[in-house]
Amino acid sequence: MSYYTLLHLPPPPAPFSAAACKRAYHRALLRHHPDKSGHGNTTTPRNTVDIDTITTAYKTLSSGMLRAEYNRSLLERTRANAEEGERAGVVVVWDLDEMEEGEVDGEGKGEGEEKCGVWRKKCRCGEMVLVHEDALEEGGETGEAWAVCEGCSIVYCVAFEVVVEG
Repeated sequence: MSYYTLLHLPPPPAPFSAAACKRAYHRALLRHHPDKSGHGNTTTPRNTVDIDTITTAYKTLSSGMLRAEYNRSLLERTRANAEEGERAGVVVVWDLDEMEEGEVDGEGKGEGEEKCGVWRKKCRCGEMVLVHEDALEEGGETGEAWAVCEGCSIVYCVAFEVVVEG
């Protein structure tokens, strides 16, 4: 169960406020409290989630940096599930043709840094999402590259057509 499901919050790319996250946390605490197991039946509690897990979910989703890291881990699980043929999680799909092509200075390429291709498009939060040429090369067999918005942690699958010259 994802932290979003546990707290009944919308998964990326849907935004939510800090206040909404806090309310969801309090509701989850009440919903899973051991004393609230229901109908006086203490032998079979309805509670299946411990309070520490709920607290961890809240701390993770209420922190922008921790949420971005968590969303990256969800992305990796989504990619792994997709590779195994399972239903992928929630992602936004962009077509590479919708993105603006350009160049940026290479990172870590030594002296006389080379230019490398990059495709960019603004996320709905306003931040620029970049897909580097290396990511496209890695996704060459599947025709998809993956990116995460640094501003709001939305996960993007950038689809492109693979042309085999022959």
